[in-house]
Amino acid sequence: MYIEREETRMIVEEKKAQYEIVKDGVYSDYTVINRHTDYCPFVVCWNFDIETYQWDQGHYYNDEASAMCEFYHKEKEAIDYILETEYLDLPDLEEGE
Repeated sequence: MYIEREETRMIVEEKKAQYEIVKDGVYSDYTVINRHTDYCPFVVCWNFDIETYQWDQGHYYNDEASAMCEFYHKEKEAIDYILETEYLDLPDLEEGE
């Protein structure tokens, strides 16, 4: 068991050395990372885990501009969803009330 934990720790440390977190989502569960050593180095990750440096799903890009465009699109979708769901139940206030 100890060997497996040590191997896992080494893999995570290696990923931390190679991967740079470019932007973390405020309203969405998306994170942009730069994997400096790989083809298509920029990844827009969904559910990125900072402890293990793993993610559930990703969109891969050759350049940072394309990755950031996708990231901000996801952030806007999250904001729009929040606005639609949170403000739907607000009462309409008429003047003088």
